Amino acid sequence: MSRRTWLWQAADLSDAVLVKQHLSFCSQKNVSVIYLFLSNPISDQTYRDFIREASALNIKIHAAIGEKTWYHPNNYHYIQEKLLRVKDYQSASATEELFTGIHFDIEPHTLDEWKTNPHQVLKDWLTNIQSYSSFVKGYLGIELSAALPLALKNEDFSLATSEIIRLHDKVAIMAYRNFVEGPDSVASIVDPFIALANKLGKPKSIIVGQETKPLKEDKLTYAHLGEAALLRNLELINNRYHSYASYEGVAVHSLEYWEPLPCNPTTQV
Repeated sequence: MSRRTWLWQAADLSDAVLVKQHLSFCSQKNVSVIYLFLSNPISDQTYRDFIREASALNIKIHAAIGEKTWYHPNNYHYIQEKLLRVKDYQSASATEELFTGIHFDIEPHTLDEWKTNPHQVLKDWLTNIQSYSSFVKGYLGIELSAALPLALKNEDFSLATSEIIRLHDKVAIMAYRNFVEGPDSVASIVDPFIALANKLGKPKSIIVGQETKPLKEDKLTYAHLGEAALLRNLELINNRYHSYASYEGVAVHSLEYWEPLPCNPTTQV
């Protein structure tokens, strides 16, 4: 089972103690990929140093970028700036310092525009996805992935969702529920994506995301349940999907909240 996580606090890379702490934790938890926020204030050299240390532990680092308004073609220049930075970074870095993927976290479903005209938002979003997909494949040659909201499992969006899956190497489904089976569960969210990716012939393309950040709705997170419940459910998720060709593994959001998560749950899943 592939296991991934996100690290948004890129400022941590400037602290040697935190770097060692994060990488040691990821190594212990068998994390193979970190989606690391590509922050403008953080120097390329700082990223090189971190990626070199991660590489020594067989942990791959993917540049994570995105803002919810970047779905619109008028804002594509923000994406282009990030892509060009990665391109320049790659050309100036040693093999053990390279990003091995780029991960988009745009999430336009959180905007008012999604509530009023989701099909237009998807049309605009796909325009940008097609553009950055062409750039990544043509100039970077590294894995391309994106975080996808559960809203895209709606059958009304199936054509757009199919195209989004097709244009990425992998997608991380934000299946933020702390129970695997039953109504409104992880399975109820992920099953349609697994079936769609299988139909598209996209092997190892679906990653199941889980949340550890404290949220208002308890069902969305393991923050109040603890790591034991999280790890138990990661195994249940893997047991459910490991035989499907389109299943890749799991991803835990995010390192900032997973690391300090108490081991023992306070209540039962």
